[in-house]
Amino acid sequence: MCEASCCRVRTFCCCGCTLKTGCLIIGSLQLIGGLLLVLELSLAYFKMAGESSGSELDVLNKWFGVALASRVAQVVCATILIHGTRKGRAGFLLCWIIIYTIGLVLTVVGLILKAVIVGIIEISIGLILGIYFCIVVNSHRLDLLDGVDNGDIEVNAPSAIKMKQYSSN
Repeated sequence: MCEASCCRVRTFCCCGCTLKTGCLIIGSLQLIGGLLLVLELSLAYFKMAGESSGSELDVLNKWFGVALASRVAQVVCATILIHGTRKGRAGFLLCWIIIYTIGLVLTVVGLILKAVIVGIIEISIGLILGIYFCIVVNSHRLDLLDGVDNGDIEVNAPSAIKMKQYSSN
């Protein structure tokens, strides 16, 4: 049994979803967001590449390569999270936690380097959500290590939903 209880939650958000469902939601949002950002980056690159030449194009190519690699990594990590959650593989969740934590650290570094008021507010909200997402995924990973897989049962569902479930049987 895992003894770690620091920063451990039992449900995802206030809706009463299970940790498994929360991990699937987080992974799905990251997957969709990553794919949309790859599309956005590609469209912006082709527009800017047509207007650039020489050394500007070299800088643009390097910038695009780094940005595209980070978004592809986001898509791969989201896929790992979804697969690990669906199959009950705690190691896959740990992989996501490590990679996502590295991203959060880089976000903090970016926040310090930017120091723009609007950017600080925007990045701070993202950082807070990111830390919470890490806690949710790690809590589900710890449950899997403890041998607890609560499936899709809603632990703290509102009573109206519970009553509806019982009355339909």
